[in-house]
Amino acid sequence: MAKLKEKSIAVLKTIRFGGLRLSKNYAIDWSFLRKIRNFSDGISFFEFNCNLDLYKSDHNPKINIHLMLINIMIFEFEIYNVNHVEEQNDLVD
Repeated sequence: MAKLKEKSIAVLKTIRFGGLRLSKNYAIDWSFLRKIRNFSDGISFFEFNCNLDLYKSDHNPKINIHLMLINIMIFEFEIYNVNHVEEQNDLVD
């Protein structure tokens, strides 16, 4: 019974927090129902963000979508470039 409980918890953690390599250059990360901070640190009542970032820097281009409600991240979803910019000069056009 204990092993079944441990496996169930492991499956839930995999579903709640995860990532997957989509190709040589891109990966996807996700998380669901994650506590962001304690109420003693402050309160974030509502935050929704949908961002497409095409600026040339580390891990770009990327798209990020997240929803936070009363210090709990309801969901976060990100597709991003796994590569780093090789030289700082590449950042300047």
